[in-house]
Parts: sequence; structure tokens; C-alpha cells
Amino acid sequence: MSNEVHNWPEPDWLAQISDKEERDSERIRWMLSLACLYHSPKGTATLAAAIGMTPNALSIAKHRGKLSPENVIAVERELGRELFPREAFLPDLFTIES
Repeated sequence: MSNEVHNWPEPDWLAQISDKEERDSERIRWMLSLACLYHSPKGTATLAAAIGMTPNALSIAKHRGKLSPENVIAVERELGRELFPREAFLPDLFTIES
């Protein structure tokens, strides 16, 4: 990401994906994987419960690389804006707040 909005450095492999739609999906997969592990070593199940999703629904979202704006906000609220801001998941939808 050109405008770094979180504390996680973007991996080189992500920046090298030329197709924007594919890169956006991979970014969501990557951020969700980080969020699940950050929340708990048990991963997806505990984060899903914390944000009001089923573990299966969160696993599907991660697999598809798509997450609704409402769920992105729930992740941000649960884990903190400083590490998991909504702009990191959906930079085309959310703009960086000043």
C-alpha cells in the first residue's frame, strides 16, 4: 500500500500482484489471517465469535478474500484501529482519516 495505514508491512509478494482485484482479495486474506492469529492462537473460531460471525462464515470470507464493510468495521473495533484499520482491508471504500 502506498499510504501505509497500519503497522503491518505489506509483503513483497502482495505488492507484486498486478491484477488489482486479485491483489485486493489477497490483501483481505492476508489481513484476516493476521487478525485471526493476533486475536487468539486458536484463530478463526474465536475472532468469528468476537465479531458476530460463525467460524464457517469467516473461513469462507477468508477463502474468497471478501469481507463486508460491516465485518471489517467489527474487526477494527475488536482488535483496534492502530493495528487493523478498515482502510487496510478495503482501501477503495474507506479513506484515511486525518
